[in-house]
Amino acid sequence: MKDIANENKSFEYVAESNSSLIGSFESIGKSNFVVGALKKSKAGDILGPLPTLRGQAYVKVLEISDLNLADFEEKKESIKFSLLIERQNMMWANWLQALRNNSDLEDYRYDFY
Repeated sequence: MKDIANENKSFEYVAESNSSLIGSFESIGKSNFVVGALKKSKAGDILGPLPTLRGQAYVKVLEISDLNLADFEEKKESIKFSLLIERQNMMWANWLQALRNNSDLEDYRYDFY
């Protein structure tokens, strides 16, 4: 791949870049096409051309590291709390909207102005 980049000036070669699937990659940014291809790949695979925001990308998979469960366990409670707060806010908003929809209000503001 380095030889192709030397021959073609519109081809950018990045020697090595480490990233997680949810992060972005140096030079090519974040692309769902790249993530999807990487999920199905094995070490040593060459993937591409894959569409990205900056054009097409070819990716060679050097190594696939194991899942880091310690990181997940660390963030698990925070994620659980965020989901609980989101659910409570949604239930509160739905309850309040139902009260507004079922209320029988009359507007008497014209009496005061």
